[in-house]
Amino acid sequence: MSGRPLKILQLTDIHLLDDPGGDLRGVNTQRSFDAVLEHCLSRHRDSELVVATGDLAHDAGAAAYRRLEEGFSRLGMPVYVLPGNHDDRRLMARHLNTDRVRHTPAARHGRWLFVFLDSQVEGRVHGHLDGHQFDRVARTLEASNAPHVLLFVHHPPVPVGSRWLDASRIDNGEALLSLVHMEPRLRGVVFGHIHQTSNRLFDGRPLLGTPSTCFQFLPGAEEFALDDRPPGYRWLKLFDDGSLATGVEWLEQEVKLS
Repeated sequence: MSGRPLKILQLTDIHLLDDPGGDLRGVNTQRSFDAVLEHCLSRHRDSELVVATGDLAHDAGAAAYRRLEEGFSRLGMPVYVLPGNHDDRRLMARHLNTDRVRHTPAARHGRWLFVFLDSQVEGRVHGHLDGHQFDRVARTLEASNAPHVLLFVHHPPVPVGSRWLDASRIDNGEALLSLVHMEPRLRGVVFGHIHQTSNRLFDGRPLLGTPSTCFQFLPGAEEFALDDRPPGYRWLKLFDDGSLATGVEWLEQEVKLS
């Protein structure tokens, strides 16, 4: 490790509703989003950017995306967004493309290049990466001299040990892992969708799944089941030598979310 690390935050699976007073699985997702934003500002004000990895809105309405933009802007740092299975790409492009909030394929910060993948299959829950995605990644990597690359995507590329949830992972995740294997600059893959923590290694590179900012799924469950853990999010410290450190923050249980 060398120099001051680049610190970033990952927020995922916000599931904001068009109705700010509405509940989802017993959680008011506007309140949980607001609580996570306040937690980020109080605990991680030294962060330099945020990546929001999909399922930002639940019913994919314009009102939800406008409130997401307002919330993200309060953080006072660049926020990069990518779609999940619940999102509307067109509304994201319209409402989440501002000076602060950006819907873009890639971004360079210091010695690190961040590549944002779109694993959405319109109208379906599972993920897929088509040839266009891989071609774009190849062109992006070829055009950049960044020594370190981190991939962000909504769906997990690997099973996480929960039968019902694993059915909705990226159905061609092996192709993404092959890319990781072949490209030495790729330092890891960070994803959402699973509403729980997952920390695995592939070829010595971390595959990091992150809990939702609202409700969590029960790890290891054969069928759909909710966990009682509170909202969470991930921080990462990225060092100039390509190493990284990371951890998950959980909000206090007493935060009122319904």
